[in-house]
Amino acid sequence: RAAMNPLRLLLACGYLAVGCRTPIPSDTPAPYDAAVDALDAPALAEASADVAPDLPSAGPTRLRVATFNVHRFFDTTCDTGRCAAGDYEALPSPEAFAQRADEIARAIERLDVDVVFLQEVETAASLRAISERLGAAWPTSALGEIGTPASVDVAVVARDPLRAVRTHRERVLHRPDGSSTVFSRELLEVELDHAGRPVIVFAAHLRSMVDDDPGRRLAEAQAAR
Repeated sequence: RAAMNPLRLLLACGYLAVGCRTPIPSDTPAPYDAAVDALDAPALAEASADVAPDLPSAGPTRLRVATFNVHRFFDTTCDTGRCAAGDYEALPSPEAFAQRADEIARAIERLDVDVVFLQEVETAASLRAISERLGAAWPTSALGEIGTPASVDVAVVARDPLRAVRTHRERVLHRPDGSSTVFSRELLEVELDHAGRPVIVFAAHLRSMVDDDPGRRLAEAQAAR
């Protein structure tokens, strides 16, 4: 637990998750593992962390956050045209998609936190399915869609009202060798109204080690910091 001003930034780094990868344009995905997708969503939830801001108020306010890699939560549309068994993009049936959304929403509720940073959410339809199941208790949802077919993107869901959303993927980054790059996925900045005070959080899913590019990963980390 660490004390901080509410205007300080909270960074959830989803790159630590095993499933971290972007199929297009930068990462070459590992073969699809149906056994991993069969895992119950709560088993994939990462530990939450409590943050107690040092607020100039009569009573303490605590913001609880968690990062959760939902592992390739694809919708029911095949965007790449390659969705057969063994291909990267999965094409779940409507029933399987609904079941997976149910599992993820239940896992989020069990975390008992205020903000959850999600990684590997494919589209707005995927995030909407989660948000609909969370209901009015979670009024905020934001997706960092990068717009490539079958992209697995970052998102934020929160119990607090939304103030603003900002994106940073257009920012030019520089590797140690001087070459230029961009964030592999969106660095999603979300400003929330937590107990009447602005809080800014970042959802990140930095460059994975698949088809390794350590210079890019370092550039992303430095820019995110």
